[in-house]
Amino acid sequence: MDSVRPQRKVLRSPSVKRKSKVLPVNQRVHLERVLGVTVSSNAGLSCDSNNGTIAYPAGCVVVLFNPRRNKQSHIFNASKKTITALAISSDGKLLATGETGHQPAVRVWDVVEKTQLAEFRGHKFGINCVL
Repeated sequence: MDSVRPQRKVLRSPSVKRKSKVLPVNQRVHLERVLGVTVSSNAGLSCDSNNGTIAYPAGCVVVLFNPRRNKQSHIFNASKKTITALAISSDGKLLATGETGHQPAVRVWDVVEKTQLAEFRGHKFGINCVL
């Protein structure tokens, strides 16, 4: 005699999701405040004389601190390399950073848009100063 087996429902673990989109980390995580600094010399601090904003590195992030408003904003180094030196231009619109690690680069950033404008590779060792 042929018996008919009831069809079983497949149970799945809650952690297994199908057809989910993977969002980039910058859309999943929001940095509210940085506590600490990774400065080993005075080349790691810079101040915008126009509005008083202080720039300093904290790992692979540049912190832009406005002491008048007690607010921080951040520029993220997509290469994830530690920033060792930085300088703000005299008009306060551009920021140059130097980094350490394998194939370090000097990067130029737009301070308002917080985007990278240029990258200069070719250094063999870490960058100690940018002007």
